[in-house]
Amino acid sequence: MSSEAISDKRGLGLGSNFINRFGRTLIEAPADLIRATLVTEFQAKCETVFVNQPNQFVVRKKLSPDFRANHESDDFPPLLGEFASYLWQHPGHSWSELAWASDEIAMLLALFLETRTVVLTYSGVSGWTTLKTFYEDQWIEYYEFGDDFDHDPTEKLGDRGWGHSFWDLEVVYDDLERSSCWQSRHFFSSSARDVTESQVLSILDTGEYEFGFLDATLKSYGVYVSDYHETPYHGERRGFEHWQDRLIFQRIEAVAFPEDDDYWFNLPSIPKRVSGK
Repeated sequence: MSSEAISDKRGLGLGSNFINRFGRTLIEAPADLIRATLVTEFQAKCETVFVNQPNQFVVRKKLSPDFRANHESDDFPPLLGEFASYLWQHPGHSWSELAWASDEIAMLLALFLETRTVVLTYSGVSGWTTLKTFYEDQWIEYYEFGDDFDHDPTEKLGDRGWGHSFWDLEVVYDDLERSSCWQSRHFFSSSARDVTESQVLSILDTGEYEFGFLDATLKSYGVYVSDYHETPYHGERRGFEHWQDRLIFQRIEAVAFPEDDDYWFNLPSIPKRVSGK
């Protein structure tokens, strides 16, 4: 894969190939600026793993003992601890990706960097996917969807689960190409744009099963969610192997957040609903 190819990609690179438990934060900012903010504002430890600088030699570093397992001898071993992760940016992209999903961290990054951030999560247990978008100090968009086999398609579950008027839209989609009884339910709320039910259904009809509207939303942001072979990760959680082409990365940072329970407990909570709703 060439760096030119990945620089043009936008949308959901993963397709429907989510693993059992998935979470990623997308930040509309350069990785080096995010690194500096994580260190100064979040008490995180960061170490540069790889930098691809134009017209210069590629900088490649081994992780220090703080970031690598003692029994590993590879250049890029698994990170230590439950609160360790990787941050990376691809050439030609204004967004960076953090293999960590925290609504509170995402909202604060949006505030400190005065930018947009997105938290994308998937639960293999429920089969549901969630996308939350923040801009500066506002929660501006919320999209949640998943398989729904057990409910009457005319029943409004959003009012029952979240309260009246929490969602702008609740769309039930029957995917007849997959099965005569395959049904997914989509909840959407936004203060940044107006979306109609017919638009959602039209995109789902032309997209990849129930992930079509998610892909379209990410493309509207100009962001790309990398496939696994385009990240420093392979396999579930922190299983790590060498990638095939290092030049698909502009920068890679090893990140370790504090493990103290009080640190996470004292992070400010996100708003209870999308701004203006």
